[in-house]
Amino acid sequence: MKQIILIFLAVTVLLSLAAVLVMIPIRNRGRRTECRPESAAEKDMPGNVADSQPDVMPSLSYSRQDDTINTVYSRLEEYFRTEKPYLDGNLTVEAVARRLFTNKLYVSKAVRKYSGLNFCQYVNRHRILYSMELFSRDPSLRMNELATMSGFNAVASFNISFRAFMNESPGDWSRKYRESIMGGKRQ
Repeated sequence: MKQIILIFLAVTVLLSLAAVLVMIPIRNRGRRTECRPESAAEKDMPGNVADSQPDVMPSLSYSRQDDTINTVYSRLEEYFRTEKPYLDGNLTVEAVARRLFTNKLYVSKAVRKYSGLNFCQYVNRHRILYSMELFSRDPSLRMNELATMSGFNAVASFNISFRAFMNESPGDWSRKYRESIMGGKRQ
């Protein structure tokens, strides 16, 4: 009788463990990491997700790992320059990693090492630079149009990111830009 109870308990524990292991990937599959501006409190937090994860590439020597990260960053820069994936408001590090045939840890490490930014900051910097390019081509664009055309899902996110990278609001920057082109035409 004791053996039957022990076998029953062992089977129950194993089935429970198996159920948990099966559910973890299913629960994580629906999660998306969207790029949004950091709040002041988040900026003060040390590191990002990639920095807090253990190094899963211990078998690679540092020089080989550096070469791999350098290659990933070069491919990332080329991808962002030619295809402008940052215009997708739902862009994730996972999607970029899949597109570059690598993993999100390599992408995060490459971005952190070569730009000094986390992935979302890197994406938002590209979006801000693109919005400035759009505005220089058409100064009649409104801020909500620029935000949408640049890949931001909300004008508030656009404003916060713009201020973080340019140290002024998009409205102030656009006024100065308009004044500079108007002043240049009068001379």
